[in-house]
Amino acid sequence: MTDEPLHRLLSEEMQREVPGAVSALAARLAAKAGGGAAAVLFYGSNLRDERMEGVLDFYVLLDDVAAWPQPQLAAWGNRWLPPNVGYLEDTAGGQLLRAKIAVISVAQF
Repeated sequence: MTDEPLHRLLSEEMQREVPGAVSALAARLAAKAGGGAAAVLFYGSNLRDERMEGVLDFYVLLDDVAAWPQPQLAAWGNRWLPPNVGYLEDTAGGQLLRAKIAVISVAQF
């Protein structure tokens, strides 16, 4: 059995364009970590829905969870029981976006 179909599927998915509003919000989430973000992953049911209705799902992967601005108790909790999950409303591309943000270290992910 070959895994070529899986490789082809993953390659196609990795090259799909994301709506500009999602890219803008992901960039702001990365900036919020002050250079400590290894990646921001957009996933979930809205991944293929251009309407951007509902709640968008993001993982913010950090080299160190202390890079995320949060109370010290929340950072401590994230080290022991990851991820910290929050809700955000923001405007991007003239559109109100609602998002669930899961903050976790790369090692925990």
